[in-house]
Amino acid sequence: DIYLRTTIQLRPDLTIVLFRLADLSYQQGNFPRAMDYLSRYKKAGRPSPQTLMLGIKLAKQLEDDDLYASQVMALKNLFPDSEQAQSLYTQ
Repeated sequence: DIYLRTTIQLRPDLTIVLFRLADLSYQQGNFPRAMDYLSRYKKAGRPSPQTLMLGIKLAKQLEDDDLYASQVMALKNLFPDSEQAQSLYTQ
């Protein structure tokens, strides 16, 4: 975690590090921090099925219905055949 945070301070354009920090923060239960990193990722990078699914999970935890709906719609529209989108259909 400290190495990733140091890396992002030195190279804030490294979107993969922002995603990893968001995912790590989510796994640690620090949902506001995870959302901060994911928001920073969204400003610098392109969406992927993984980042959209993390956004969906965070929206659930933060009880943000608007974010949840927008992330689900984006995942289904941009990556309809992805494993992540398919998992939404089976829930």
